[in-house]
Amino acid sequence: MPDANVPWSVPWASYEPVPFTAKPVTENNRATKPGGWADPEISGLGPADWKTRISHEGAFVFDEKNRPLNPCGRTGMSDRGLLGKWGCNHAADPVVTLLAPHRQAEAADGCDQAQGRRAVGPARRDGR
Repeated sequence: MPDANVPWSVPWASYEPVPFTAKPVTENNRATKPGGWADPEISGLGPADWKTRISHEGAFVFDEKNRPLNPCGRTGMSDRGLLGKWGCNHAADPVVTLLAPHRQAEAADGCDQAQGRRAVGPARRDGR
């Protein structure tokens, strides 16, 4: 993807992104699977779905197939990839840290730069 062609404002008549949606996304279609977490195909979404979605990047802009465009520009890929929703996919991964200066811990490389620092990250259900 040439950097000059990334913005949607740059005309590119021959642009044909590769469509990709990961199998776990299509297998978890909330319209067909009880407890599914992914949006249905774009044709299964109506105007009411878009009225309830908020993007911090501004108003949604759609292509000729009614798919929302990436607000950052062209990527060379269309559809959802590994994301469950069409449009923005809000997420937050909290990280809790602790600095205990009174404890001296030794880093894995033998240096004493760790100085008692600890971190706790989220436990994911998918094992990643």
